[in-house]
Amino acid sequence: MKIKIFYTLAILTIVIILTGFFSALNLDSGRIFVKVIEANTKEETHHIKIVKLESIVKHRSDELLGIPTEKDVGALIDDEVISSSSERYHQDTDRISKKITQPRIAIIIDDLGYGSRGTEEMINFPRPLTLSILPLVTYSKDIALRAKEKGKEIMLHLPMEPHSLQSKPGPGVVKVAMTHKEIIEQMREDFASVPFASGVNNHMGSKATEDERTMRAVLSEIKARNLYFIDSRTSIKSVAFTVAREMRIPSARNRINLDNQDDIEYIKGRIRLLIDAALKDGEAIGIGHVRLNTFLALQEMIPEVESKGVSFVYVSDILR
Repeated sequence: MKIKIFYTLAILTIVIILTGFFSALNLDSGRIFVKVIEANTKEETHHIKIVKLESIVKHRSDELLGIPTEKDVGALIDDEVISSSSERYHQDTDRISKKITQPRIAIIIDDLGYGSRGTEEMINFPRPLTLSILPLVTYSKDIALRAKEKGKEIMLHLPMEPHSLQSKPGPGVVKVAMTHKEIIEQMREDFASVPFASGVNNHMGSKATEDERTMRAVLSEIKARNLYFIDSRTSIKSVAFTVAREMRIPSARNRINLDNQDDIEYIKGRIRLLIDAALKDGEAIGIGHVRLNTFLALQEMIPEVESKGVSFVYVSDILR
């Protein structure tokens, strides 16, 4: 009997140690599933079976996934392991704990500026959307002006250098090789083409957002304009959010990419994940793109979002 109890305790100790070990790794690297069954205390045998101890390690690099993280569809982010958008920074305190009376979602729509199908629909969407506009392209300024007239919040979708040479961030890009002065000059030109911007998020930028010197230059201009910054999370090695907090800039990180697949049902499923995150944390930020299917999914989901007591808000409302 004593031997059986000893083995039981030994097995439980191993499970606890392994669980703690994987947790300490902050499993951006994975998840652990442990199921313990059959504890027969009546017969005092204490049979305990470890049914499954499985670590699912998710290396999210381009090479291991075999999928580029920087395409027009945006970064591939596993929302189950990424930090909550409520982990944000305000100018007054490092982490503000405030009572939120109603859960909120803020949805950013990226890649406006070319007049793509879905542009007018997003501008006229009947709930708050934050529209992130690429600089120095065909309709950058025109879309910003029309979005402002419709009461939408506007962001500069700042092109930043990616690791992949195949990815083309477009005009107005900030590169790691630029000097501080060159970065500021480029950003000022970009801002001039996207009037009324309340904040900035990165377009591509896996290389640039990993570089602290580059990010300090970018964020210094954002701070000088009293704007906020959202890290799109195109790299798991991004230092952008950390540096923004250090510089006392209102900031947050993307929680969930909504439309890595251009399929209405898929997008609706991702919106439901965003709702769940908001119900859990009080608020959540998601990123979609200027596509007709994304608009249709958002429109169809309005009743479901609001029936769960969740409201659509602008990004600035979450950072306020």
